[in-house]
Amino acid sequence: DLRSPLNVIQGFLDLLVRETLGKVNAEQSDVMKISMENVRKVLNLVDNFLIVSKMKAGRFSVTLQLGDLNKLIEKNMNQHKMIINNKKILIKMKLNENLPLILFDAFRLEQVLNNLISNAVKYVDKNGIIEVKTALKKDTGDGEERFSVLVGIRDNGSGIPEEKLSKIFQVFEMAHGS
Repeated sequence: DLRSPLNVIQGFLDLLVRETLGKVNAEQSDVMKISMENVRKVLNLVDNFLIVSKMKAGRFSVTLQLGDLNKLIEKNMNQHKMIINNKKILIKMKLNENLPLILFDAFRLEQVLNNLISNAVKYVDKNGIIEVKTALKKDTGDGEERFSVLVGIRDNGSGIPEEKLSKIFQVFEMAHGS
């Protein structure tokens, strides 16, 4: 997985820029900020390239396994813990304790969660709030009982500018940092 080492590099660069591990001079800070921006760009390129390539080749697949969704979410939040603590972000976890084990592709779902949580952490201000919740939804629309699980991630960051909302689901598009 190309993303994991890049995410670690990005997190450590963030700690250095914020001088959590000690003072840096202005020139060092500028170099680290440029490095962080380039790591972010490479992460986005890697993700987009791999997914689009697999989809075009007809090789995009999911591997469903029975698992605990709440545990996967907690694991993903823990991977961001150092940066969350450094920014003094308040995390509100509202995970439904009654969720059954469900079938999902842990790898693919973790990619989505990492993207959403990373963006929330990145774009929420210091002392901001991120809320993560799960819910079980029952649907009886066609007379047959069906259940689905909803995952929500909300933050009080700046949000996506309205003029860029129409582009966020286009291939290789980003709303921030344009």
